[in-house]
Amino acid sequence: MTNSLVRPDHIYSVSQLTEVIKTALEVAFPVVWVEGEISNFKRHSSGHLYFTLKDEKSALKVVMWRSDARAIAFEVKDGLKITCRGRISVYDVRGEYQLYADMIEPKGKGALQLAFEQLKEKLRAEGLFEPQHKKVLPLRPQKIGIVTSATGAALRDILRVLERRYAKVKILIYPARVQGEGAAKEIVEGIDTLGRFPDVDVIIVGRAAAPSRTSGPSTRSPWPGRFTARLNRSSRPSVTRSTSRLPILWPMSGRRRPRRPRRW
Repeated sequence: MTNSLVRPDHIYSVSQLTEVIKTALEVAFPVVWVEGEISNFKRHSSGHLYFTLKDEKSALKVVMWRSDARAIAFEVKDGLKITCRGRISVYDVRGEYQLYADMIEPKGKGALQLAFEQLKEKLRAEGLFEPQHKKVLPLRPQKIGIVTSATGAALRDILRVLERRYAKVKILIYPARVQGEGAAKEIVEGIDTLGRFPDVDVIIVGRAAAPSRTSGPSTRSPWPGRFTARLNRSSRPSVTRSTSRLPILWPMSGRRRPRRPRRW
């Protein structure tokens, strides 16, 4: 008795043979991890990703559908070494076997760390970190504007410090979400709103410390760049820090409509 999927005395059409091979590969490799270097990368207008994963001896074509590609935090590009998870199947039209990936991770460092580094390099290339954009902080501010969550720990920490160091300072608070997709838009609106108050001496953009998995920036969103550019264009000096003394990462969330700042 033989375990062969084909009958030696049967003549198969190309389509039939391809279907047999496809079934065999899908049964043998329902889930597989593969590592290699990206080449021939293409992001289709539909949002699907197509590229070749290669090493010193071989190459493997990879497809990632838009629904899975949306979850990638970092920028996928040629030359990047990655690890892919997916299933092996056959593209019937060309008779080519390929990997249908559902997860991609950069090799050697976490996805969020790589995304943050790519974002910093992108903003630096745009000139947004140039020294001429820095403004001198006032020694004794009379009124401070704060852009942060109205219910978060960051605001309590900021108010506690200001009460201890600048007991007589006036405070104007613009409530804004500081986590999740889209909150940078809200933060930008807060900076614009407080910047229109002529007596606001400095603006604080703050958030409480959070695990890196919840605070990663969206590298494909234009808002981190707009946020940084808006700080540079603002006539007021600003401080962008988390209350754990770590640099703020622009982690963002959506919101419904602009809010009026609160006086404190």
